Amino acid sequence: MRDKERVLEDIIKFAKQNPDIEALLITSSMANPRVETDVFSDLDVVLVTKEPKSLLKDKSWINDFGEVMVAFNDNFKLEDITTYTSLNIFQDYIRIDFSIWPIELVKKVSNYDKLPAFLDIGYRVLYDENNITVKLNEPTHNAYQTKKPNQEVYDRVVNNFWWDITYIAKYLWRDQFYFAKYMDYFIKYNLLKPMIEWLIGVDNNWQVNPGKQGSNFKKYLDDKLWKELKATFSGGDINDNWESTFKMMDFFSKISKKVAYRLRFEYPQSLEDEVRDYLNKIYNKEVPFDK
Repeated sequence: MRDKERVLEDIIKFAKQNPDIEALLITSSMANPRVETDVFSDLDVVLVTKEPKSLLKDKSWINDFGEVMVAFNDNFKLEDITTYTSLNIFQDYIRIDFSIWPIELVKKVSNYDKLPAFLDIGYRVLYDENNITVKLNEPTHNAYQTKKPNQEVYDRVVNNFWWDITYIAKYLWRDQFYFAKYMDYFIKYNLLKPMIEWLIGVDNNWQVNPGKQGSNFKKYLDDKLWKELKATFSGGDINDNWESTFKMMDFFSKISKKVAYRLRFEYPQSLEDEVRDYLNKIYNKEVPFDK
């Protein structure tokens, strides 16, 4: 794999030679001193241009940085301005994520008192032909820290967890395994995940980033909790999925009560008790679930 600093030098050279490129930035992990990078850390580079279509019409310039193995292209809005991405893994396995921003986006963000998260996480200016980035605030590297919930938000997550967990039981009882697994992962990443993030938040004074999709959970959870969390995952056996479902209920109950205690929230114990009783009856095939 090529040295990433050497690749950055090639990208800077390309930007300087391209009259359509006004500025070049590197963002995300490679520009954040608080993040440990590794062989899979990609180069997130931003090409700022007056005319994005000039870079989009003919993308052969990407081949100047190597032979592409697989790529993904998309567009989305940042601050209500359309931007474009070309994510590329090259044959030598280095990954470069090119973002193409209209110059209007940089000008708009330059007027903000606070950087939006996608820049506050970290950025470095590598090239700026006409000083269009000089008014950008310096990054604090504090973006994507977990925000403290209020009682209403907390209640919604707790209620939805105990509602959605019933679907897993229903589909396991029906032996509709695929749908049961869908609900399992839906709950894990939409309801269990925010509760874990809140626990990490209260334990760290709301000053840490739990990572995309829980990538830093192992770092911030103690060994016992980490093992309990891993035990909520299962394979393809129906009985194993029942067991992991009950373990997920135990784990969610444990951490959500810790969060409630620390934030002085009320926890709906009666709701948990009734749903647990309902699932136990389904699992044991008691009347009326005996067929």
